Amino acid sequence: MSAGPGDPPEPTVFAPSTSQPAGQPSTPPGAGVGPPPAEPPSAGSFATRIEPGVILNGIYVVRRFIGRGGMAEVFEGASLQTDERVAIKVMLPHFAADPNFQNIFIGEARTLTKLSHPALIQYRLITKEPTLGVLYMAMEFIDGIPLTDAMHGLKGDEAKIRILLRRLAEGLRAAHEVGVYHRDISPDNVILLQDRIDRAKIIDFGIAKDLNRAGGTIVGDAFAGKLGYAAPEQFGEFDREIGPWTDIYSLGLVIWATAVGHDIDMGGTIFDALNKRHVTHDFSSAPPGLRRVLDGMLKADPKERFRSMDEVLAALDRPAAEPEGSAPPAPPGSTVWAPPPQPAARREPLGAPPGRPPKASTSARRPRNLLIPGLAAGGLFVVVVIGVILLLSPGKHAPAGAAPTASVASSSPGWTLAAAKQAAMAVLPSIPCSWLDVADVAADQGGAVVKLSGVQASSAAGAVRSALQNQNVPVARIDDDEPDVASVDQAACQPLEAFRSMRAAGSAPRLTASGHQYTMSLQQDGKTAALAVLTFDVAGAKEVALFGVEPNGAVTSIIPDRAALSTDVKQSIVTDLGSERYQLPIETDHKGLSTLVLVTGDTKVDAGLLAKKPADRGADWLDRTRQAAKAAGWTADLVWYETS
Repeated sequence: MSAGPGDPPEPTVFAPSTSQPAGQPSTPPGAGVGPPPAEPPSAGSFATRIEPGVILNGIYVVRRFIGRGGMAEVFEGASLQTDERVAIKVMLPHFAADPNFQNIFIGEARTLTKLSHPALIQYRLITKEPTLGVLYMAMEFIDGIPLTDAMHGLKGDEAKIRILLRRLAEGLRAAHEVGVYHRDISPDNVILLQDRIDRAKIIDFGIAKDLNRAGGTIVGDAFAGKLGYAAPEQFGEFDREIGPWTDIYSLGLVIWATAVGHDIDMGGTIFDALNKRHVTHDFSSAPPGLRRVLDGMLKADPKERFRSMDEVLAALDRPAAEPEGSAPPAPPGSTVWAPPPQPAARREPLGAPPGRPPKASTSARRPRNLLIPGLAAGGLFVVVVIGVILLLSPGKHAPAGAAPTASVASSSPGWTLAAAKQAAMAVLPSIPCSWLDVADVAADQGGAVVKLSGVQASSAAGAVRSALQNQNVPVARIDDDEPDVASVDQAACQPLEAFRSMRAAGSAPRLTASGHQYTMSLQQDGKTAALAVLTFDVAGAKEVALFGVEPNGAVTSIIPDRAALSTDVKQSIVTDLGSERYQLPIETDHKGLSTLVLVTGDTKVDAGLLAKKPADRGADWLDRTRQAAKAAGWTADLVWYETS
């Protein structure tokens, strides 16, 4: 498992192949002895130290230390009953102590232990040792070599590569059928038993996700997987639509790399990785019979990609002379994966303390070490716009854009959900230092439940409650708490009021973020950060500017005008998605709240007027800004997110 693209790789759960250089004795199966390949854990690695000789749950004995990764230490062990060799992955204490992590870890046992296919590692037990208090996985111990070490010798060998693709695709299909996807398919997670392609086995389902429960992986909304082999949706693109197609993309890169005998250059940084997943791939270096299959596996958009391993296998079996086209229907009796319905639930980032993360000095930066000006000391705070307001009839979502329902709440005749929403919406613009929307309206216990979203300096619940009661709408609850509403520092109220005066009521948001909660992880450049991907649509706008607002009230310019946007696109800082849509990934290396504000209009946005520190604005700055915005017709969109 991996906490992010820069974390130390997890130690693998296989032993070196017994085909060793002459004069170097091999370790016979079941012996479990010999010099460890890495330094053993130091004292204090665990609250109760795991070391050779320890008995876990009365089932397994620990024999030797193998290695350590970002989240776990791996040991070789054996069954006390059968002497079967097992790999034992023990979670590090700071993960094991977290209740969220424990729930997810134990929950994985329900799915990972169901995995049964010759191409998949077998999980024996996933549990907690009651005496020592450690969480661990016991799994099949594999003798073999990673595909990484065999790729060069397989270069151009189409017959062997087809055998490899078929075996891995069939194994992943079996995993998908029980509701598990891997999310970290890469050459070092494919082991060749006895150096044989037809005995390849996929290991390390540690960041696998159970599709039958609404919950995050052990890294929350942060990036999970290896940078060079991850699918675009793992970086936050395409609405984070994760599924079997995500494994298909990674497997496609593995097969392509094997076909050419080396890793494919898919970017050394997150920003480069995003760019290189949107280019048209040239598969001319791959064997001709694999090019069409690779093309179907490596489409950037998940909706255009093969959606199931059945489609991959069907494409692999299709005669080379058959015309190009969409993948054929899955063969009779096969299973095409579709995500089961999931209940709505909020995913807390693991390790986050209860309540709001503490305020911290903040900084956010664009990739390639391009710092957003002025944010090193103060950092970003956030304001958000939830784009489409969903109006609920009791227990049901109204379609986006539908007219408010006029159904009467059955438990309290005389008021409607539409009236409740209208009353709440009417009062929100009068609440100072806020940027709020009505995200949801429902009926409960004879009254209205109004759920707000956005940011505020002080609770808007009282004002909304009074507004509803003045319209004879009984109130059950006004929800303006986390995670949907964030708190704004008073120092940032002046710029928030200025931008709020530019808000275009009722229009679809031009600016969106890939999420509102992110877990920081170690990046490849050695810095701890979280990746947020911003998407902005400026179609029809002659001018555009992007700003950051700091907790101390300072406003900084990120993209001052259209000309700067064009320059950023040419320099690959901003990605042009077409149709006047753009994408900007931002690595945020602080904990707490972050904000970006997009301003558009027909005339150039006065970045010099807007981007000022509080001390430089003057007493009339707010009035001057409002007047300039009104005269020029500027409109603003704001997004927020939090990192922990």
